[in-house]
Amino acid sequence: MKVLLSILCGLIALFAGGCTLLAMNGAGLSGVLATGPLMLIPAAVAILNVMVLAALWGFARPNRGILVTLLVLDVLVVLALLATWASLGGGDRDMNILAVLLIGGFAAKGLLTGLYLRSV
Repeated sequence: MKVLLSILCGLIALFAGGCTLLAMNGAGLSGVLATGPLMLIPAAVAILNVMVLAALWGFARPNRGILVTLLVLDVLVVLALLATWASLGGGDRDMNILAVLLIGGFAAKGLLTGLYLRSV
């Protein structure tokens, strides 16, 4: 459980950090100020996942607030992905594969985060 949760948190931290860097890339000062609040969302997700990784591997004390926040975010992402998938329809095979992988990954991460939260 610890290894799988670490892999999922690491992947999400890398993805969210990459989204933040891409949003800042070439934006200049006015672009950063204009999109600043939107860049905080993936940056915060990356930081929260890195904090969970630190707690998982003993570099920091586990914080229940961080785990609850990530659990709620994972549930919201799963619900948003389900709503998006339902609105787009199930006709495209490639879209169905991508949707099932994303929904399954975030659901697994939420489940593992909840299990880790119970053990803390």
